Amino acid sequence: MSIIAKFKCLTTECPDTCCKGWNMQVDAKTLALYQEKAPALLESVTPDTHDGYRMKRDANNGECVKFSQGLCGIQAEYGEHFLGEACYFYPRVARRLGNHITVTAMLSCPEIARIALYEANDFLADSLLATLPEMAKNYLPESINQVDALAIHQHFITQSMNPDYDAATNLLRCFIVCESLERISLSAWGEAVPFYFEHASAGITMPDAKESDLIFLLQSLCGLVFSAKKLDNTRLMQTIGEMEQALHVTIRRDNLAIDTMPDSLHAAKNLATIWNTKLKSHYHLILSRYLAMQLSLALFPYSGFGETLADRMAIIGIRFAYLKLALASFYQVQGRVSEETETIRIVQSLSRFVDHLDDASFSLNMYHETGWLKKERLMALMI
Repeated sequence: MSIIAKFKCLTTECPDTCCKGWNMQVDAKTLALYQEKAPALLESVTPDTHDGYRMKRDANNGECVKFSQGLCGIQAEYGEHFLGEACYFYPRVARRLGNHITVTAMLSCPEIARIALYEANDFLADSLLATLPEMAKNYLPESINQVDALAIHQHFITQSMNPDYDAATNLLRCFIVCESLERISLSAWGEAVPFYFEHASAGITMPDAKESDLIFLLQSLCGLVFSAKKLDNTRLMQTIGEMEQALHVTIRRDNLAIDTMPDSLHAAKNLATIWNTKLKSHYHLILSRYLAMQLSLALFPYSGFGETLADRMAIIGIRFAYLKLALASFYQVQGRVSEETETIRIVQSLSRFVDHLDDASFSLNMYHETGWLKKERLMALMI
């Protein structure tokens, strides 16, 4: 059964509601509906800094002003059809390839994270929604037919969970295939993708590792968080705090300087050893499902965070590395593997941030400096 079919909002039981901390856009159609049939709701709408309109948020708690005791006041009083598209569809994401609509979901929702990591066996579904976004972008390239485009997308998702390899190796195989696809025309992708995956493992070489990689990995994550001013998310800051504690470092919130201890590099090396000897096999399925969800969300390889295929896959790989580091850090701090609710918190808190970044420019600049967009350096984070 697909993730979408299984999903049901937790409402009052949600540990990290989407109604808090986000600017939920109000589309033109919904604004017109309010003006015509529910003018009282206009008091809850405010102009957005990026043009358009959004729901007002309470300055004290960051929640939507129509959110009360775990429930949406608009839905309760007027019905779900008075919700703006952003609120109505989240955490579901509808994508168009030609005339075909696929629907996936976002790990930034705690319940979606639970289903995706522990229950679902289908990470992509045909549309099951009663209505669809009016402005769903068509991602079908001109030189690929719809059938081949869907098959290519599904092939990436299938290979991300190839049981013959561990999750990190499957990610690297995806990256190597992306490098190969960039050298041929789009029209040849349909036949090339299965062939490239069959031979992708041969492209995995010795990683170019640096002993400070894990420390700089944490610093890069903090750089993104601090620049986006997302320090108010307690779940995310708990995850980052565990990473700092495990690596014996402190990232300064004002200038991103790293305060290390004499044994910080030893702590980083120890974390890598713990991962490979104690945690790699335990979290294999979790990471495989995470990777499949990232590819599904991006409608990979037709969209994603970054301009080139390799960059898009590398950014997914770095997010994968953030998750690995967070899971290993939890083990080091707590002295045990994370339980289901704790794993969901780690995955969801990271996803709530990285999956909702506005653009890739700041990320790409940092990753260019560290070299992680190149295969051998990316491999150092994976293996």
